[in-house]
Amino acid sequence: MGIDLSKNGYADLREHIGHAVVCVCYGKPHEDPHNVALECETCGCVLVDFDHPEMADDNLQNYTESDRRDEKHHGLVNQEGTGA
Repeated sequence: MGIDLSKNGYADLREHIGHAVVCVCYGKPHEDPHNVALECETCGCVLVDFDHPEMADDNLQNYTESDRRDEKHHGLVNQEGTGA
């Protein structure tokens, strides 16, 4: 669901310099997260996401925005491409 880092990863990520980027997880409360993602909150784009290796066959479609866990870790990428 995220951007394809093997093709235009540099250009795709560069578009998010200066944006608020967060690391979030999706899944049911009190369970190991089904999915972990880096998301751009500025434009609402999933940059990179990974499913739990043992849950890869589970249907992520069963999860909704309400399953997005509150365990956010914020970061800001500045013009130099480093954390701010």
